[in-house]
Amino acid sequence: MAESSLLFATLNNEFQTAPQALGIERARVARMLHELERRGWISRANGRDARSHALHLTPNGIKALAKIKRLAERHEWQLLRHLGARRHRQFIDALREFG
Repeated sequence: MAESSLLFATLNNEFQTAPQALGIERARVARMLHELERRGWISRANGRDARSHALHLTPNGIKALAKIKRLAERHEWQLLRHLGARRHRQFIDALREFG
C-alpha cells in the first residue's frame, strides 16, 4: 500500500512531503524507491542540486498505478456490498480519523 502511495505522490510531484504525510521513515522510503526503480516503475533524474533527484513515473509505472487503482476500487465496492452504504460510510469516516 505504501508503495502505491509513493507512486501516486511521484505522479503528483508531491514526493518531498509524501514520506511525512504517509508516516514512513526516510530510510524505508529509500528502500521502497529502489524497489520501484528496480521494477521499472519510476526513474530518477538530476534534481536542483547534487543531493536531490527528480522522480518520474515510467510508462510501466503509470500502468502499474492504474492497475492498483482499479484493484482498490474493486475492493472498495466489495466492501460496500458486504457492509451496506451506512456501515461503509461509518467505516470510511473511522479510517479518516486515523489520518
